[in-house]
Amino acid sequence: MRKFDYKKALELRKKGLTLIEIAHKLNVGSRQAIDYAIRVATKEELGIIDNQMNSEITKDKEPKKEITKTDVIEDSSLSTIKTRLSIITKKYKIALDEISILQDREQMWDSIAVSTPHTFKIDYSGPKKDTSAVANAVISDWHVDEYVDPATVNGLNAYDPQIAASRSKSFFKGVLKLIEINRTGVRIDKLFLSILGDVISGYLHEGDEENNTMSPIEGIMLAQDLIVSGINFLLKNGKFKTIDILALIGNHARTGQKERHATGYKNSYEWLLYNHLADLYKNDSRINFIIPISKYYYVDIMGYKFRFHHGHTIKYNGGIGGLTIPANKSIGQWNKAIPAYYDIFGHFHTYMDGGNFLCNGSLIGYNSFAQDNKFSFEEPKQAFFLVDKRGKTCTWPIYVEQK
Repeated sequence: MRKFDYKKALELRKKGLTLIEIAHKLNVGSRQAIDYAIRVATKEELGIIDNQMNSEITKDKEPKKEITKTDVIEDSSLSTIKTRLSIITKKYKIALDEISILQDREQMWDSIAVSTPHTFKIDYSGPKKDTSAVANAVISDWHVDEYVDPATVNGLNAYDPQIAASRSKSFFKGVLKLIEINRTGVRIDKLFLSILGDVISGYLHEGDEENNTMSPIEGIMLAQDLIVSGINFLLKNGKFKTIDILALIGNHARTGQKERHATGYKNSYEWLLYNHLADLYKNDSRINFIIPISKYYYVDIMGYKFRFHHGHTIKYNGGIGGLTIPANKSIGQWNKAIPAYYDIFGHFHTYMDGGNFLCNGSLIGYNSFAQDNKFSFEEPKQAFFLVDKRGKTCTWPIYVEQK
């Protein structure tokens, strides 16, 4: 143990230094030395108090005499001494506690300073691409025939057939961009493209006839041009072995105002579009169209069962918890009949990964209908996700508006 300079400690104490400061000045390295140093440093002060107290005790043993003014002053002095002793004792205890904390810290840093990390080598030669994944892109809620006047939504959005065409190009380019990014680490030979309805607005809502830029049939023809252009782009540049295209009807493209539950597909402009698209690519072995007549379709992707639907049968009119609560309630009921690993739907113009479901955004973006129904503002976007042997691994939004 380092020799302790008691005289120096006493001098520092007389100069008014605290016990912690004395410990630092003298560079005391152990608890025993510090304790002893403090006792030495305070010895003189405590000795004076002891002498004063002994003197007062001796006075108490003398014969009683009449209490005078001087006696009162002396008693007051004794009380002051006791107070000082109590304060000094408390300070002494506080000092010991603080020194103990400092010692613990010093010991911790000393231990870190002398320790040697036990490292291990990490070998990496780049991605081996020994696993494969299926790329999934979602099309829904394009509403290519609808017109959004910027003045009706305070300049938040604008939409017409030309903007719809521009955004559709951005979507298909975004799909290819994300696939190329992910191909740096995984093999992607297959694309699953799901079209989930409402590619046109039709005449579903009152006012659509005067607001839309074209009739439902003209809208379907425009949607066909945009989708075929996108498919051809992916075939030319995507390097896919196969592209599976699932095509489901929505609720907007029906021929009448009322929805037909069992025969809705027979009365949908979209069902006509999908069958025509399948006929266009019937001789291309890379393209496989799936056109169900049911509103819900189950697809096995990498061993996981996905449920696809437009989403309009999920009843949600706003409220606390947002879309999550009604979506999970609906999914729970559907799972009683046919359990599914994951649900994919659109309709709500809201991009959202709910953990066990993915809600697609829209191409049209914010409009007066959304504004009147107090829907949250959202930039136009569509969904993309990957599936491998572990299931759905990640999702991305594809922003389609060029800023």
